[in-house]
Amino acid sequence: FYALQSAISRVLRHVPDIEHKYFNERPEIKPEERKIGYIVVSADKGLAGAYNHNIFKLAEEQIAKNPHTQLFVLGEVGRRYFAQKHMDVDTTFRYTVQKPTRHRARVIAEKMIALYLDGNLDEVHIIYTRMVNAATMVAESKQLLPLKKATFSTQIQLMADVHQEEIEMVPSAHEVLMTCWNKSSNMALRFRPVQWPYFFQAREIAFNSASAALSSVISSSCRLDSDQ
Repeated sequence: FYALQSAISRVLRHVPDIEHKYFNERPEIKPEERKIGYIVVSADKGLAGAYNHNIFKLAEEQIAKNPHTQLFVLGEVGRRYFAQKHMDVDTTFRYTVQKPTRHRARVIAEKMIALYLDGNLDEVHIIYTRMVNAATMVAESKQLLPLKKATFSTQIQLMADVHQEEIEMVPSAHEVLMTCWNKSSNMALRFRPVQWPYFFQAREIAFNSASAALSSVISSSCRLDSDQ
């Protein structure tokens, strides 16, 4: 998940004016007319206390802001809660949340993307509980579609992207150095044996200089790791 975010951020940093269907916020649609889908993640049992209560409270607050909403509820408690309130709940995802799988996540993602691309939904949000630590859990609402470019342009994300590019540059630079070394060795065969000592001495100086520059990049990456 975070690797994908980092990759998208790097693309946007180099091509900020890129246009894509997942970044289309459909500005021609008025806020009060936008069709919004909410994926609500609740528990399967009613013994979670404030866990479910906070999720339901946040979901109802979000729904009250826009009448054109559609609910996609995960978890038995959530389905029963919204059914008792006679709310329109999509019954496609009748999954338990205790045993999540990649296949179920893929099915949910494909369904929501299809609804968004077909125009049945203008926005897709997920309401879930984020675990801050063992004693603190926070109910949050996050927009999944359309993607917002601003969310990929934070200072921390920029530092992480630069660091990643440096890491990826290190093996590439090393490969270039080794290629130059091999080519220079082959080139030495063209010289007379008496000239070889001067040639290899010049090559050694150039290679050591390039190696020092590569080591500087590695050291900078390590320092950035320790700072983070």
